[in-house]
Order: sequence, then structure tokens, then C-alpha cells
Amino acid sequence: MPTVPVPNDVDEFLSRPNPAVVATLRPDGSPHTVPTWYDWEDGRVLLNMDESRLRLRFLRRDPRAALTVLDEPSWYSHISLIGRVVSIEEDPDLTDIDRLAVRYTGRPFRRRDAKRVSAWLEPERWHGWSTPGGRFAGGTRSVSARGSSPNAGTAGRTPGRGAKQSLSRRRRCNRAPCARARTLARRSGVARMGQGRPPPGARRPSACNRRR
Repeated sequence: MPTVPVPNDVDEFLSRPNPAVVATLRPDGSPHTVPTWYDWEDGRVLLNMDESRLRLRFLRRDPRAALTVLDEPSWYSHISLIGRVVSIEEDPDLTDIDRLAVRYTGRPFRRRDAKRVSAWLEPERWHGWSTPGGRFAGGTRSVSARGSSPNAGTAGRTPGRGAKQSLSRRRRCNRAPCARARTLARRSGVARMGQGRPPPGARRPSACNRRR
């Protein structure tokens, strides 16, 4: 996983008011995640929250945190920052929350009686995914815009025709003709798995290879 500083294209991406999710750690070590506004300045992340938020309590106990920023037009492009909160301070004049509100909504924060707290997250590592075309340099993998998951073993690849047919064969087709074929095959003496070999001349039911 690459370390900071991030490349220029990642820096530009983080500078935009994209949707984001922040993750903190509960006392039992399980993750706590919530959507959040953020700002990116000089390689650090500004976060702001109401003083009653659980994540503030968690950060004061354990400063480790992560932020995942999603490209608004397509969440397949995203950057995750992993690091620690290095500063937690009250925001009595609502300066920081106004900064975030203007960044995301174009207007100052509406609740002027709110008690807010600011935190600065300092990333140590980062990783990301990009849509085809290589939006991000270094530490990222490209994914297909046609539904390939970032969890796929090989990024940027879509299954070929052979792979699709192989997947189709694994699925049990419930169309009437295929169901009848299985019934006829069983009646003709095709053995079930683990019950011996079928008699000579008996045909096993073939998987339906029609396009789905």
C-alpha cells in the first residue's frame, strides 16, 4: 500500500467535494463508519462533528481512522486514506463547519447554536481504484465500468465468452425444456452423484447454454 504524499491526480481528486465515509474504532475493536463532509489541505483531512457524536468519543480513545472518498459520478473511482487523527479541537465560532458547509452546499452551516468539534486526520497510507483510463497513478487498480467489482481478482478485466459459458453451466436452469430433460434423464437410468455410473447409452442432461 503506497505511503504519502499522494500523486498530483489523487490530490486533485481529494480537493473536490466528493462524498466520503469515515471509519473509526469502537472500544471492542469493531469498525464504526458514517458518511461525512471533509476538506483536503496540505496532505491532511479536516473533519468536523457535533460534540455528541460517537466517532468523536472513539477518536479520543483511539486516534486511528480511515476516510474513503467516492467519485460522485461513479463510485468505482475512489480513494481510501488510512492514518491517525493528530488534532482534536473545539470549533466555537463554527469556522470549520462553515468551511465544510460552503464547500458542499454553497452556504454556511445553518445551526448556529451547534457545538462542533474539528479533527485533523493525517494519512500514512492510501490506496484507490479508478475507472478505465487510469484516473489515478500509483497504488491503484483499474476496474471495468460494466459492473466488475473492485473485489475481483483481476481489475479491469471482464469475463470472456468462455468464462460466461462456464458460469452458465454452473447455474441450474429451471426453464421447462431443461427441467423435462432432467426428468427424462433420471427416468432413463442416469445415476445420481455417488450412486454409480449411468447405464450404457444413457444421456446425462446437459446444461442450458442459452444466453441469459
